[in-house]
Amino acid sequence: MCFASKLKKLRKEKGLSQEQLAMLLTISRQDVSKWELGESMPDTENIVQIGELFKVTIDYLLKDNLEHGSNVSDIDNKVNIVKMSQRVKIIKLITILLIGFSLLGILTMWVLSFIVTSYKWTTGTNSPPVPIPYEEAQDNFYPQIVVKGDFPAFLQTHGVEGLFFVIIFILVISITLLIIFSIEKRT
Repeated sequence: MCFASKLKKLRKEKGLSQEQLAMLLTISRQDVSKWELGESMPDTENIVQIGELFKVTIDYLLKDNLEHGSNVSDIDNKVNIVKMSQRVKIIKLITILLIGFSLLGILTMWVLSFIVTSYKWTTGTNSPPVPIPYEEAQDNFYPQIVVKGDFPAFLQTHGVEGLFFVIIFILVISITLLIIFSIEKRT
């Protein structure tokens, strides 16, 4: 359907005469008549006004192959779906980055436990060495054993247990979010 036919159809659906439409658009009735006969086309400003008045898109007005079902609300719904899809993709990307950084943090701590000297202290002559916070070991004069590659001793000696647990927490939350988004995508 061409612009002329669409305009005439929309005008009649609203119950407007050519003169009433002309008054709404602040133009002459002859201009409306010429548009409906296909003798001329409205300028851009009038096309926008017509679209707003009849609640249709400019695409609908100007493209011959679009039907009246392609109205503004349909387009808005499609735009909202695209925006929501983009938000989900951004959240997934952030989640994947958080998982990557968390794993990198854990790996870094684990590698450092082999490189950096850590300590274990014995609390008695027959007891096995256990990681004890450095301050407590110094206050009680426990004998110390130098160790490398002992991850719990590394965490305690260097006071990074809290950081380790924060990283684990972020990792668990990120994996949970990724699973939730994967399940929602399937449904």
